[in-house]
Amino acid sequence: MTPGEFLRAVWPTEGIYCLATPFIIPGSNPPQRVYAHKTFENVTDAVSFVLGERSSKDFFFAIHTLKEHSRWNPEKPNRRTGEMGSTEVRVHPNMRAARAFFFDLDVGNRADKYPSQAEAIVDLRRFCEATGLPRPLVVTSGGGLHVYWLVTESLPSDAWRVEAAKLKQLARHYGLKADPSRTTDTASVLRVAGTFNFKDRSNPREVKALTPASEIGVGEFTQLLDKALVEAGVEAKTPPRFSAADDLLGSNTVREYDGPPVSLKALLLSCGQMRRLALAKGNYSEPEWYHGVIGVGRFLEDGHRRVQQMSQGHPQYSPDAVREKIRQHESRRDPATGKPLGPTSCAKLLDVSGAANEDICRDCAF
Repeated sequence: MTPGEFLRAVWPTEGIYCLATPFIIPGSNPPQRVYAHKTFENVTDAVSFVLGERSSKDFFFAIHTLKEHSRWNPEKPNRRTGEMGSTEVRVHPNMRAARAFFFDLDVGNRADKYPSQAEAIVDLRRFCEATGLPRPLVVTSGGGLHVYWLVTESLPSDAWRVEAAKLKQLARHYGLKADPSRTTDTASVLRVAGTFNFKDRSNPREVKALTPASEIGVGEFTQLLDKALVEAGVEAKTPPRFSAADDLLGSNTVREYDGPPVSLKALLLSCGQMRRLALAKGNYSEPEWYHGVIGVGRFLEDGHRRVQQMSQGHPQYSPDAVREKIRQHESRRDPATGKPLGPTSCAKLLDVSGAANEDICRDCAF
């Protein structure tokens, strides 16, 4: 499947098309990976751009088209000048429509990943048989798998999220190891089939379709989702509408956050678990403190001070002890990549928060 065949199959016919290429900010320490976005009025120009650069660049595409080429956000710090106010491209309020529903199935040695692509495919087949969903388009990303159900008509992004939430609930119910942060994320990007994965420059891996692309009527697909939920005994939950937090935080479900440090206000508007921890005034478990207050809070604007503020209510609070724990967290490395630890994932935060607080994450818009 060529890049042109792939993008014409997955993109809607209306809206502005967006490609993203990752790069490391020069001089950043630790290295900070961000995305450069390129937008197009038509698919033909986007395909031409991919074909001209695919021999040297990683290419990702926004599944949803955009409303505008870029938006001005007065609350977003400018990475170059340090002043407030900057443009942004791939954020939830700017997403217009989609013509594909998707899963991201990762391969790796963690419990939430599959040991191999072959085992991921076997489990995906089991999921489709259990739900009655048709055979999807499956693309190897050079590591894991990207799974697409293509529909004949595009859906506005808000309406798409309602149906995508049903797909996410079915994945959870049947134990499919789909990345839960991705399935309902309108701002997500995935790799373009027909390009290469350059994570290892000495050994580029082909991004290619493993199954043919086929379409299903959007009405038929949503009926299948509804029927599968009924048969599974799962009550469909409408995802909450995005709030003003999106204009502050942008898309917070990408693997490696590609923006500047965000404000405490943006974090607390977006994350119910962090809101709960901030209000607890130190009355939480040590794992919640380490992975939540420190593992998330230190990445905020003025992060060290914010961590001290959220730690002060604990009866054994000590500024020196907090500083030492922050230094400890900053020195740790991700065992899978060897890179410095990033912010705590939603899954980890839910894990340390315990069953009594799981509804906060289950109903989260992000």
